[in-house]
Amino acid sequence: MASIAKEPNGTRRILFKAPDGKRKTLRLGKVSQKIAETYRTHVEHLVTSLRMKWSAPDETIRWLSELDETMRDKLVAVSLCPRRESQLLGPFLEEYIASRKDVRPGTLTVFGHTRRCLVTFFGEDKMREIHSGSADEFRLS
Repeated sequence: MASIAKEPNGTRRILFKAPDGKRKTLRLGKVSQKIAETYRTHVEHLVTSLRMKWSAPDETIRWLSELDETMRDKLVAVSLCPRRESQLLGPFLEEYIASRKDVRPGTLTVFGHTRRCLVTFFGEDKMREIHSGSADEFRLS
């Protein structure tokens, strides 16, 4: 269970118990109570998914993917999400495809085709700019 604390200077922070059992703090800065509650909800989902070794809910994954780098770095610092390894789409997809040892050769061929289409559509150097809206555009193209 996570809680929201408001500092005397108007900043807010989220206090939670990490999967390793330690109390941790995520400082949000000066944000509204509603935004702080949204963060608290997603932090609770991330903690639960890490503790239970489940995948986080789709809504939380989408929220996490749309966060700016500053907040993402704060979540990385408290061990709630992994650091983004690659900033480039092409190398990221190549690394992902190479890591999939559990698929058949035909599936790897389809992955390669999808990688080529994604890089053609978004560009080799785009990674942070991709969000749910641009993914919908790719799907419709």
